[in-house]
Amino acid sequence: MRKIWLFSVGLVGVAFMSALAQVAPPATPLPTASAALDEGRLDPAWFGVGLEFRRTNELDYLWVKPGFSIVDRKVRFVPFGEVQVRGPDPSKRDEKDLALARRLNPTLHEELAAKFHAAFGKHLAVVQEGEDVRVEGRIVDCAESAWRKGFSFKKIYSLTVDMKVVDAATGGTVVAIHHRTVSNDWSDWAEEMAEEVQDEGFAKLYAKGKPVRK
Repeated sequence: MRKIWLFSVGLVGVAFMSALAQVAPPATPLPTASAALDEGRLDPAWFGVGLEFRRTNELDYLWVKPGFSIVDRKVRFVPFGEVQVRGPDPSKRDEKDLALARRLNPTLHEELAAKFHAAFGKHLAVVQEGEDVRVEGRIVDCAESAWRKGFSFKKIYSLTVDMKVVDAATGGTVVAIHHRTVSNDWSDWAEEMAEEVQDEGFAKLYAKGKPVRK
């Protein structure tokens, strides 16, 4: 009789847990290192695996390999790759947006090189070959719009880029950056970012950053 009673209680418990599982909503998982971020504009696979991005004052998404420093390195800034518009609805980017991205693309690496050279001086060598690390990048979104001030209109654009610092010896990523600039300030942002890296260092900036959730 006792065995029958225990068996009945067990069946009731299983039925209750099954019903609860059907009613209770599933828990929302935390984003993984391989999950797309920034509404799909950031594809972690382009940078490498196992990267945990953080947000800083100057950078929307940053990851730095522990212990890496760009100080006293020979750095080659290579031309950005082909424009690849990503995001929730790339079809909303018309031909004008794509034309703007293609027009900006060829000189972005040159501006970065100039700003880092100015910020670091003799503590960073910009080279064309024989580098310790190289900086690669690509445009992943570009949108032009008009801003009204009084009776006049001013064209502005937002530019979203991926950038990574790659160890020339191993081919591994040591710094990963994803960032969006607004109001035609790419050059100004590049200067501010280079100065921030010179003042703080990539590793310290990453340590001070806040984890990103999306």
